[in-house]
Amino acid sequence: MRLKYQNGGRPGDPKKKKMPDWYPAFLHALSGVESSYGKNMMNPTTTATGLYQQMYDEIKDMPEMKGISRSQFAKDLKLQGKIQDMRMRGEIPEVPGLLRNVRDIKSKNLTPDEVAAMSHFIGRDGLMQQLKSGYDIPGKNASFDEYLSRYRKARATYKPPEEKMQPLEVSPPQQVEPALQNAFKILREAPKVSPDLQNAIDILRRG
Repeated sequence: MRLKYQNGGRPGDPKKKKMPDWYPAFLHALSGVESSYGKNMMNPTTTATGLYQQMYDEIKDMPEMKGISRSQFAKDLKLQGKIQDMRMRGEIPEVPGLLRNVRDIKSKNLTPDEVAAMSHFIGRDGLMQQLKSGYDIPGKNASFDEYLSRYRKARATYKPPEEKMQPLEVSPPQQVEPALQNAFKILREAPKVSPDLQNAIDILRRG
């Protein structure tokens, strides 16, 4: 379960539109840890909702969420993906972007996508505190090491989509003029020999 964001830290950079190469694997693993790949879409004790367990009370007033109830959001995978993209880029009000966290928070023990995952879980400040001196995760949540282990196991199951082979372009059959078609027909047919000529050929073969 993702914890409600702890205030503090700089906002993300909305100008960075391109996602890193590891983003698809990150989303796959994150959905595995947060919602068991969509099996647990609404947390019963918090407003965490959807594949990535976005805090509904944190995003409900955004223009993109206008008129969208929590139950509707839980069913709208496309909108969940859009909101998660915005979270990555730092476009959610008062929430530092995960890409900014990746650029700012350095750790010898965490890969960039793991920094994004752990700051998604305990927030920017929480992760920095954890790396510095340890962070006491509130509530009945997984420990830092447990969450990280689950994330890594889920990431290991990611399989990139197979590239589809482009069909070969086949030229349409060309039209052949009637005279040429007739010539082909003559060539395909066995040559006709007159009876007298065939008799002479037979005599020569016997001689």
